[in-house]
Amino acid sequence: MEKRYHVVVVIERTGEVVRLSARPITHEEGCTWLGKIADYPWRRKQLEEVTPHENHTDFST
Repeated sequence: MEKRYHVVVVIERTGEVVRLSARPITHEEGCTWLGKIADYPWRRKQLEEVTPHENHTDFST
């Protein structure tokens, strides 16, 4: 199964993590999203790998 990710930005001053994606997405989709998000010195944008729940491994629903 292909790994899935959430697109997040981290506010550097506070360490707050803000998730921008509503559902887990592929690495390719995530890289596309990261390219469309404006760069600012006060935040860091990144992909965060999704870990499946014990009883739920299908991310497609």
